[in-house]
Amino acid sequence: MEIEAYLRDLDLRDGNAPLSNFSFVDSKDHPWVQVSDVMAGLLGKFFGFVNRTPAPDLNYARSQFTDRQKRGLKMLTHLISRSVEECPAFVHYVVSLEDQQRRESVLSF
Repeated sequence: MEIEAYLRDLDLRDGNAPLSNFSFVDSKDHPWVQVSDVMAGLLGKFFGFVNRTPAPDLNYARSQFTDRQKRGLKMLTHLISRSVEECPAFVHYVVSLEDQQRRESVLSF
C-alpha cells in the first residue's frame, strides 16, 4: 500500500488532464490481475535472458526450438502485437539499440 499512498499524493497529468485511468485492487479478488502478474514476470525473465545473451547464442537457441516452443513464441509475439495495438505506450522502453535488436531477432519470424 506504500505505492498507492505515494501515487495518490502525486499530481499525475496527461497535459492538463488529471490521470484517472488506474485503480488499486487486491489481486486475490481479481483473477486477471493475477494473470497480469504472471505475464509480467514471464516477460521480465524473457527480456532479461535476451538482454544478457550474445546475439549468436540467441540465434542458435532459436534454431533449436521445438515446434511447441515455436508456437509458444508465435503466440507471445501475437499477444505483444495486440497489446501494442491497444496501448502503444506498452512498447515504450528505454534500452540500448543492441538490446532492441536482440529482442527483435527472437520475436520476429
